[in-house]
Amino acid sequence: MTANFNCPNCGALLDYVGNEANMRCPYCDSMVVVPEEVYRAGQEADVAQSMKKIAPWVKVFLIVIIASIVIPTCIGIIATLIGIVAGVGTPLLVIILSLFGQH
Repeated sequence: MTANFNCPNCGALLDYVGNEANMRCPYCDSMVVVPEEVYRAGQEADVAQSMKKIAPWVKVFLIVIIASIVIPTCIGIIATLIGIVAGVGTPLLVIILSLFGQH
């Protein structure tokens, strides 16, 4: 990201390109502290650019995690619950039917 600000020593218009907090004025050769808002804007642009490069890989990673861990785990939990209900429900049903069935 390119930003412009004036050199505090000579007043020249400086083009800030980079991510350093200081830069050298090409006109008066003095070391200039980059204004904080310009420096932050450059940092935010760098982070945004990095995220654009990472984002597709993050999506792939999340899809792989969901497909290989989350879905099988949910299926396993549901199967376990069905097994518990069947294991507890069947004897209970037999007891209830024997109580209310024919004598």
